[in-house]
Amino acid sequence: VFGKAIGQYQFSGKLPEEKAHEKVYLSLVEDYRKMGRFYTDQIIAQTHTDSTGHFVFKGADLPQQNRIYRLHTDDCPNGTAHFLKDCHNSKSVLFIADGRDTLDFPTGFEEEVFCTVRSTNTSSDALLQVDLLKEAMIFDFMDIEIDKRKDQLLEKWFDLMHDFGKKAQEPLVELYIYEFLSNKGHETHPYYQKDALTNPYYQGLLQRLEQTYPKARFTQQYMAEITMDTTQPSDPSRGKFPFVWLFYLAIASSSIAVIWILLKRRKKKGRIGHQMNKLTAQEREIARLILKGHTNKEIAAALFISVSTVKTHVNNVYKKLDISSREEFKTQYSH
Repeated sequence: VFGKAIGQYQFSGKLPEEKAHEKVYLSLVEDYRKMGRFYTDQIIAQTHTDSTGHFVFKGADLPQQNRIYRLHTDDCPNGTAHFLKDCHNSKSVLFIADGRDTLDFPTGFEEEVFCTVRSTNTSSDALLQVDLLKEAMIFDFMDIEIDKRKDQLLEKWFDLMHDFGKKAQEPLVELYIYEFLSNKGHETHPYYQKDALTNPYYQGLLQRLEQTYPKARFTQQYMAEITMDTTQPSDPSRGKFPFVWLFYLAIASSSIAVIWILLKRRKKKGRIGHQMNKLTAQEREIARLILKGHTNKEIAAALFISVSTVKTHVNNVYKKLDISSREEFKTQYSH
C-alpha cells in the first residue's frame, strides 16, 4: 500500500508489570479530525506485553515519510469497542515517525506510561510538547471573565502555538495544533473563524503541506477546510444557524466545567493540617495540585516548571510528610 520499503521500524515500550500480557495497539492517523481518541479503522497492528510489561512493534510496512501514529492500551472487557466515546481505562500517545525509525516509550516517574519517548526521529516527541502548551493555555484561561481579555489571550496563544509549529519544521506538528485551535467543539473556534480570514499563516501552512506531503490525504483535507473557512458566503445569514448553536454548546460546556472546578476546589479547601507548614511555598502549591489529582505533567504546565523539577519537589514533600506514595498522601491529607 505504501510502496517499496527501504528500512525497518521498531516501536517499543513498557507498561507496569501488572499490565503483563495486555494488548497494545498501533494506529496510523491519516484523518487529523480523528486524533482526539482511537478508532478501530485506524488500527494497523496489535501485540501483547510480555511478562515484564514490555512490548514491541517492528516491520517494514509503514510509509517512509513522517506520519502521525498512536499507541494505546485498553484493558476494558469489550476491548476496542467504545462507539462514539473514549474510555478512562485506556492510555494512549500520539507521536510522529517514519517507517525507518526506532522509538522507545519507557515508563516514567511512578510508573507513568506514554509520557516520554526516546527516538531516532527529532519530531517524535513534538506532539507531547504541544500537549504541554495546551495544558498551559487551559490554565491561563481558568479565571478569565472579561470578553476583551479573552480575545487578547486568544491572540497571544494562537501566535505562540503557530510560532512553535513553524519552528518545529514539521507540518504535521502544525496540523496537530490546527486541529486543536480550529475544532468546532472548542472555545477557540470563534476566534479561529476570524483569524483564518486575515492571517496569512494558514495559507503558509497549506504551502508547507503541499511541498512536504503533496499526495497525502490530510493535505487534501486541510486544503478543503481552509478554502471553505476563508471563503465566506455573501449572505451573512447563510450557515449562521449551526455555528451559533455550536458556539452556545461550547459556552454551556465551558460553564459546566467551571462550575465543576469551583465545587471541587471548595470541597478540598482547608483539608490540609498543620503538617503542611513544614513545606516551602512551592512545595505546598505542588501538594495542593497533587490533592486535586493532577499528574506531574499537568503540575509542570500549571507552574511553568519542568517535569524533573516537579519530581524533585514531590520527593521533598514525601520526605517531609513521611509518606511514600500519592495514594498515601491523598488518604491522609484529603480529609
